[in-house]
Parts: sequence; structure tokens; C-alpha cells
Amino acid sequence: MTLLQMAWKNILHNLSMYVLYVFTMILAIITFLTFSVIAREVPSEVASGGFLDLSAFFTGASVILLLFITLFSWCCHAFFLKKRKQEMKLYSMLGMAKKQIGRMLFYEHLLLGVGTLVIGCLIGSALLRLFVMLLMSFMGYEGSVSVSFPASSDLGYTVIIFLGITLLTSVQSYHFSYRLKLSELFQVEGEKVEPTSSWLLVVLAFLCIGVGYRLALENILTSHIWKLLGLLLSPMVIVGLVIIGTFLLFHTVIVLLFKIVKKHKATYWNGLNMVGASQLLHRVKDNAVMLTAVAIISAVTLTVVGTTYASYSINKEYTAVSNPNSMMFINHNAQAVKQINQLIAKDTERPLAYHASVQALLTRADISTLENPFLGQEQEVALISQSMFNKLTSLQRKDEKLTLQGREAVVLTIDYSEPFGANYEGASIPLQVKGKNVELQVKEHIHDSVFNSGTASTTVVLSNDLFHKLLQKKKAERIRYELYQFKDEAHVKGLTEEIEKRLTDQDLFSSYYQEYTEGLGIFGLLLFISSFFGLVFVSAVGTLLYGKLRIEAENNRDRYQLLIKMGVTKKEITASIFRQLCILFSLPLLIGIVHSLVAMMAFSKLFTISLKGPMTVCVILYSGIYCLFFIATLRRYYKTVLS
Repeated sequence: MTLLQMAWKNILHNLSMYVLYVFTMILAIITFLTFSVIAREVPSEVASGGFLDLSAFFTGASVILLLFITLFSWCCHAFFLKKRKQEMKLYSMLGMAKKQIGRMLFYEHLLLGVGTLVIGCLIGSALLRLFVMLLMSFMGYEGSVSVSFPASSDLGYTVIIFLGITLLTSVQSYHFSYRLKLSELFQVEGEKVEPTSSWLLVVLAFLCIGVGYRLALENILTSHIWKLLGLLLSPMVIVGLVIIGTFLLFHTVIVLLFKIVKKHKATYWNGLNMVGASQLLHRVKDNAVMLTAVAIISAVTLTVVGTTYASYSINKEYTAVSNPNSMMFINHNAQAVKQINQLIAKDTERPLAYHASVQALLTRADISTLENPFLGQEQEVALISQSMFNKLTSLQRKDEKLTLQGREAVVLTIDYSEPFGANYEGASIPLQVKGKNVELQVKEHIHDSVFNSGTASTTVVLSNDLFHKLLQKKKAERIRYELYQFKDEAHVKGLTEEIEKRLTDQDLFSSYYQEYTEGLGIFGLLLFISSFFGLVFVSAVGTLLYGKLRIEAENNRDRYQLLIKMGVTKKEITASIFRQLCILFSLPLLIGIVHSLVAMMAFSKLFTISLKGPMTVCVILYSGIYCLFFIATLRRYYKTVLS
């Protein structure tokens, strides 16, 4: 039998060990091929009329995927080689040279990698059109894209990249044969020393996680630590503290909890609890790094997918808030406005709900007293009268009605992020009207507007008397806004494009349709990418746990067989195994969920959005897929120790 034939026979014999690894790698190959084709073949016009650079997005995502999958593949092959260490020593004992063993392992992993690559490329090519259609659906693209099969260059690029990863792991396997020591085959595994724990490390674990959580939930604007570390370094410190705390949690805190359980004699000596608790003590501490990685990867996956899904789901709501009018622009050319009105009047398929022409004043306000470093010292504001505000709220079916006197004012802003916004209420704001200051007393700050944010960001409502007084000044910068509202504003693409052609950049044209489609394009794209990443990541962590616990099952088989000979029933053994694996799988998942919930609370506070619904959906889906790997691991564990 040749070495190549032996390698093929070994693959078939160990297929159950490789199956989840192969599944994850196929998923990664499909993802990479899909990203590559979209980056190269799908035109950028798909993304909101060229607003997004699809190539840059998907190329960056492909690089991140490759880094992760290379590390994952290296770790998995380390598990495989460790499991087969005794088998390789027996080959050596039977007379095979280390070079021959190395070549056999090299061929085996090369065949496995090439086979996985072929299957992944075939499935990816078959499903490519479906994935492109899914992306188009996420991004709200109504046209058609003629991509049904990957180009030879995309397939070749994918083959070269993953063949490189396969060669890397094959070389890793080859060198493994030279580290084999035949003397280890006859060594008896020594008795394991009970893991130790330190109260100092316990305190340090909770301190690291607690400080990390506290920093994440602090107000970015008022926090002294955020000011000291800066916006770039602070998130890195938070992530570092949480990772260190999570490792110490598995390495020390969980071990200490099991030791406390051991002191409860009635529970500890009941059935196989003593055996299970002792094994868990060693497993948790020995696998602290892997469990930490699973918890952190789970937290990152849930946070990223949850945030993108939340942003995607509330895009329509946010667009409506920032664009209360279907269209808005500054009237710089009366003739152009006349043509636009005629164009709208001719379009009977899109009836107009209202058209308002608003007289306003443009000026600058001194906001230095607000002490917000993100807004600067001055801000451009649009001034309108109280009566015009009340008229617009009636047209827009809003409840706000204002009654102002003297120099009282109301500020209207749309704040996407509370920490980066400002609280104007009760402040005295000087207005600069052609060199003269007019001090206003802000009566109320409304976090809403009657104008589209793309045309007029901050609006100040004045009393009728003060507004007309300022309007009469000869050097006042008068401006007129044109506001349009259509009854069906979601289907005005052609009309929007026609109107925009008749305007210049100085007119600051903004529309509900444009912002909605741009938001749909951005968040749909991110949701598409994060969904693929989520599937690859959850598959990877499940495979890592499966591989590690399978090795432990092989090592513990003789111990469980001895228990059966001593009279312990298989039902008791399966119950003990179930409890152990349930704890090992659930601990990193629960800790990862807690980390992600804190991160989502920080995002929710920062961007003033509710993430409860999207986060719940993501946790349920992620946990469901994760449980499938738990079931697969449990079944394999039963079969290994009871066979």
C-alpha cells in the first residue's frame, strides 16, 4: 500500500472527526467566493446609485475572513494531530520512518483540503446567483444583475488562497512527525494535580470585567477617562480588560466555584457528581484559553450582527425622522422652482400632499456656553417664525404648537447620538445678524424638526415679532426653502432624479427617497456581510469545542469503561456526560451573551436607538445553531466512551 493510499484510507477512517471542520471550511470557501465575485463583478451602481464602493467593502471583509479562517484551520489541525499522536507513534514502532509518516500526513491533509476546496467551489458557484439576489433584496435594488456563475479569475483567486492555507496546514502536519518520541508511547499518564485558585485573581477578574463594562457604559462626552485616553484608545482598553477578565473568569473563578460545590457533601457524593466535578475542574482550567476565545467570538458576532440588523430594521423610521418632507431644497432660482412645480403637477401618478414655501433667515449662533467639544464654538442655524412652525406641524400632522414672546426661542435638532449632541434648553444663545448680537433665551429644545436635516440641520423658532424685526434688517441673509410632500413618497425615484437635475449643489437638495435608499444600501450591505460572518464564526466555535471534547472523550474512554465494569449504569454515565458538556458549552455562550448585551447597551445609549428586539432575535438564532453543535458533540461523546 502506497503512502497516498494510506492517506486516503485514514481520511475515510477519521471522517467523523473531520466532518465539522470540513463543513466550516466549505462555509468559509462559499463566503470568500461570494465576496470575491461581488467585489469584482457586481457594479457599484447597485449600491444606491454608486454611493457605496462594493469592491472596498467586500475586499476588506475577505481579508478579515482569511485571517480568521487561517487561524481556525491551524488550531483544528493541531487538535487532529494531537488526537492521532499515539497512532503515529505506533507507525513509528512498526518501522515507518519519520519522513514517511510526515509525507503520509502531508498527503492526508492535502487531500482533505483539496477535496474541501472542490466541494466549496462547486456549492458556492451553484448558490452564487441566489446570494447575489439576496444582497440585492437587502439593499433594496430593483434592477437586475447578470451574475450567475463566478468568472475563472474569481475561482482561480479562491483556489490559490485556500490552497495556500491547505499547504500551510499540510506542512504543519509534516513537521509534526519529527516531534514524535517513541518513548512517550510507554509512559503512563501521571495523576493530575487538583487545579489551584487564588482569591486575588478572582478579584482581578471581576475588577477587569467591571471596569471594562463601566467604561463602555459611560457618557463619552462627560467621562474623564474617555477624555484622557481618547476616542481611539478607550475602546481598545475596554476590549483588553474584558478579554483578560474573561480568561481569569475561566481560569480561576469557575474553578473556585466548583471547589465550593465540592464542600457540599450531599451533592458532591451523589451518584457520579464527584467524577463529573473533578473532570470539570481540570477541563475548565485546561481549556481556559479556548473557552475565552469562544466567549469573545460569540460576543463579537452577536454585537456586530445585532447592531447591523437593528440599524437595518429602523432605517425607515430614522429616515422619516430626519426627512419629514419628501423633498426639500433652497430656492436660489425662481425659474427652476417654477419648472419643478410644473413637472410635479404633470405627474398624476404621484399626487402631492402639500407644497410649502418657507421664508427663513440664515445666521450663526454662539454655542460656546454649551461646552460641547464636538460642536465647536459657533453653529449655522436657520431662523423661522412661530406661525410658520405651527403651520408646518399642521401639514406634517404633528402635535407641537408653540407660543413665544419677546426673545424666547425653541431649538429644533435631530440628534442621532445623545453624547455628541447638545442640550440647548435654558441656555442663552447670542445670534450674529450682520455683526450685531441678538441674545435668545431658549425656552425648549425639541429633538425633532420640520425641515430635512440634509438641507437645514439646526433650526431656531422665534416669536413672530422678533422674526419679522430681524427680517426687515437690510443686511439680513434671507433664504427660502421649498418643501414638498407626496402621498406615496417611497416610489418617487424617477421624479426625484428629474428634480435634482434642475438644481445645483448650492440648493442643498434632500429627499426622503434618496436617504432611505442610501440607508437601505449601507445597512443591507453590512447585514449581508455580518450574516455570513456570523455563520462562519458560530460554526468555527462549535467545531473547536467539538474537536477538543472529542479528544477528551478518546482519553476518558477507558475510565468510563472501568466504571461500567464496576456496576455504574450507562444511564448514570450519560447523565453525567450531559451535565459536563452542558456546562462546558453553556458557560462561554452565556458569558458571550452578557458581553454582547453590555456592548449593545453602550451602542443603544450612544445612538439613542432600541436594540432589544434585534438583539433577542440574534441571541435566539445564534444559540439555536450553537445548540446543534452541542448535540453533535454530545452524540459523538456518547458513542466514543460507550462503544
